[in-house]
Amino acid sequence: MFWLLKNNGTLSRLVNKIVSEEESDIEQYGRYLSHFKLYYHAMKEAGENTNCVDSFLIEIDSSDLFTALNNSKVPQPAIDFVT
Repeated sequence: MFWLLKNNGTLSRLVNKIVSEEESDIEQYGRYLSHFKLYYHAMKEAGENTNCVDSFLIEIDSSDLFTALNNSKVPQPAIDFVT
């Protein structure tokens, strides 16, 4: 099931606001960050290994998503889920 917005600016703003509220938050210094970045920073702060994330982020800058996934150290089950 899907729906399309037909030239409805008010509804578009509402949907964008919902997505923004659900996918980001304010961090301890008052900046808005995506949940991904919040989790990533928490992993770094806790001393967790972020090598597979780091390799993917570097790779995604220079290629398409699927090439980046396949060239990264992302575990195969995660690649399978995304694709």
